[in-house]
Amino acid sequence: MHPWKRLFFSWVFLEIKGTGKEFTVESSRTHLSFLILKFEGIDSIAQASELVGAKILVPQECLQELEDDSFYAYQLVGCVVWREDGRLVGEVTDILSAGANECLVVGKGKKERLIPLTKEICRTIDPDKKTIVIDPPDGLLEIDEI
Repeated sequence: MHPWKRLFFSWVFLEIKGTGKEFTVESSRTHLSFLILKFEGIDSIAQASELVGAKILVPQECLQELEDDSFYAYQLVGCVVWREDGRLVGEVTDILSAGANECLVVGKGKKERLIPLTKEICRTIDPDKKTIVIDPPDGLLEIDEI
């Protein structure tokens, strides 16, 4: 069962251009791997198109409890990434789906690197302390600069 099918929430906040606004969820359904929400008062494609790109914020208590070693993206964004030897790699700015697994987008200064979110590379993830410790294979941090 897709995890969204177990979720129920009657309202969400949408962050639109830096401003939050509450919307009542009239109905919801899944299509393929997407969650489709119908908001009260949004009755046309033109109205809905104004919401494209907005961040959806739901109450934390509505989120499904995850298995061990699974995390929501919001828990990882903002984590500081360190190598096992104590060298700073950067801060997680985003999560990208890249085929077989997700990748952490890790920024430091003007550089960004993609780090596969795998147990082999991400040795310790502590969202409460906002830290991730990695053991990257040789060359990963050099070839993945974007």
